[in-house]
Amino acid sequence: MDDAHDADRREAGGRAGPGLGEEKSVEGLSSGRKRNLEKRDGRGTAPKALSKKALKRFTARQKAKGIVYLSRLPPNMKPQKVRHLLSDYGEIGRVYLAAEDAGVRALRRETWKGGDERDGSKKAKGSSGKRYTEGWVEFIDKKEAKIAAQLLNGEPMGGKKRASHYYDLWCIKYLPKFEWDHLTEELNHQRAVLESKMAAEVAAANRERDFYLSRVDKAKAVASIIERR
Repeated sequence: MDDAHDADRREAGGRAGPGLGEEKSVEGLSSGRKRNLEKRDGRGTAPKALSKKALKRFTARQKAKGIVYLSRLPPNMKPQKVRHLLSDYGEIGRVYLAAEDAGVRALRRETWKGGDERDGSKKAKGSSGKRYTEGWVEFIDKKEAKIAAQLLNGEPMGGKKRASHYYDLWCIKYLPKFEWDHLTEELNHQRAVLESKMAAEVAAANRERDFYLSRVDKAKAVASIIERR
């Protein structure tokens, strides 16, 4: 009799919905397999809050970092090259180089070099490569950042003699009490200002267009009245 009841219960469990079947199967699994199943189903994936000790260690690591500012960068100097050159003076974290204005780049690409307009000689367009105007480099150790700025400022960049930046001078300065978050906040502010300025220009252009179209419609109406007379 008990065997019959057990069989009925097993059959009922087999006919149960997916949720009930999964719950029963989870209960029978080990804790490790249960965690894997929960992760696969999207459960138990909430981020854990940092403990006070972990938060303190993270804050200390951030405070130990130092930022240097590059006020000038030679043409064709890319972030990878900056990281490579400065890595000799310490461990490098994040690198951010500000690209030149799109309008300036477009003007440079259209600038003609060589030749003479009077004799119609052939000219070649200017360089179309992407350039950077300034940059910020994060050192893991602020002491290394200070030393690098003191040693390199005003000195040749060096590298391979065939490199285009070999004789360019470093324009580098250590920024005391400056954190990477300050840079991101400033960039977000500049982006917001630019977006608001562009929105204002678009709105002004739309107003001018609407005014012009209204005048055109009025002119057409007046012309039609004159024709009927």
